[in-house]
Amino acid sequence: LPIYICDELGIKPISASAPEEVEVTLRENENGKYVFMLNHDSRKISFESDIAGIDLLSGNKITADEEMTIPAYGVVVIKQDR
Repeated sequence: LPIYICDELGIKPISASAPEEVEVTLRENENGKYVFMLNHDSRKISFESDIAGIDLLSGNKITADEEMTIPAYGVVVIKQDR
């Protein structure tokens, strides 16, 4: 959707800091919120995270306002902190 329509409807991105090469989706259930980040680029992507939690695939803690890296064609699944 065009940005102005999203603004009018109050629609915000799941992660405002993820570059356009990274697809970000959110799934939520009674066990928590899970953010899936898929790097569709052939090179690793580094950016400042605006999401905090645990990467369920690596076990690493993800901290908001710190740099995170997703390998080329890599996936990160974050269980968000509550």
